[in-house]
Amino acid sequence: MMDGFNPYNRKREKLINVPEKMEVYRPKLEEMSGKKIDMYEFVGLEKSDGTIITRKEVEDDMKKLQSPEFFSERDERIKMFSDLVEMAWVAAVNRNLFGNRFRAVRTSEYDDAHGVDFIATKKALEKNDKESYFGFAVDVSFSAEAVRKKLEGVKLKIRQRRRRIGEPKPKYPYSHLYKIKYFKDSDGIYRELSVPRVIIGMGYSASETLIENLVYFNSDKILKEAYTRIRATLEILWQTRYFYNLAKEKGRTHTAIAYRDFYNSFIPFFEADKEFLLKHKDDILSDRSISVFIEVLGLKEDTMFNFKPIKKDNTILIPKFKKVGQDERIKRMKRIEAQQRRDNGLTNI
Repeated sequence: MMDGFNPYNRKREKLINVPEKMEVYRPKLEEMSGKKIDMYEFVGLEKSDGTIITRKEVEDDMKKLQSPEFFSERDERIKMFSDLVEMAWVAAVNRNLFGNRFRAVRTSEYDDAHGVDFIATKKALEKNDKESYFGFAVDVSFSAEAVRKKLEGVKLKIRQRRRRIGEPKPKYPYSHLYKIKYFKDSDGIYRELSVPRVIIGMGYSASETLIENLVYFNSDKILKEAYTRIRATLEILWQTRYFYNLAKEKGRTHTAIAYRDFYNSFIPFFEADKEFLLKHKDDILSDRSISVFIEVLGLKEDTMFNFKPIKKDNTILIPKFKKVGQDERIKRMKRIEAQQRRDNGLTNI
């Protein structure tokens, strides 16, 4: 512990109000979490469509971040504190908060602006298995509305309708997952990812505690004894289960599978912390950001903590149609088949 400082003294000035202290914390957390991905390291690499990433393309992406769509005149203190929380989460994951199979990396400025703060990689157990990639957005919930807005954004992305028959095929296909443009896997190989995303909502006090536990104690034990893991696990399981069901209902096959795998990967942590949860249930549920998840996702008390693995079924998920007559169903299927042939470049329809 640093001399003359007691992190449990809650009468001290709030961290967000002391920029000088945040500047001291930044290099310590950055050393634990690593820097954001450098977009210029990808210049000269080949993308999945066969084109090469040029310096001009990277510079254009950097310029886009200054557009009103992405750039906002946020209070510098809030931005600085939010960056510290993001780094703290990456450091926590890399200190085995979710076991030794998960490793996290901060995304590039470009992918951060598009909704993903860091990527958690789940290592494969067998040589023939593939790594799994999960996207996270960290929200220091200065207002419950901020968490609600992000949750509604994921719901909207999954609900986004598909192209109607007769509409021109878009240059870039719409994705119901979050695209990561700048990323290298654990072997240093460039990958373009489409990842499921969840929001980690934390109140100011919990965020500050997480930062100080890392900076002053650097202890795995303190991370796991605090609410950090069980809170995050609940938020992850609630969201992934909800988004899986929504994607399945809408017939988004790959999206449903991605959220299902995300969900199944975190059930063991709930089981490990279940006793702790039951002991502190009232305290956890009274948190403001937790209450937003319960409201937006429509969680019911009788099923809120009932988590069972979702059986793997990679067959195509068929969207639910309204009840219609047999003739109308046949017409719909013919229209779908015709659209698929157009998509495949077949003109003899």
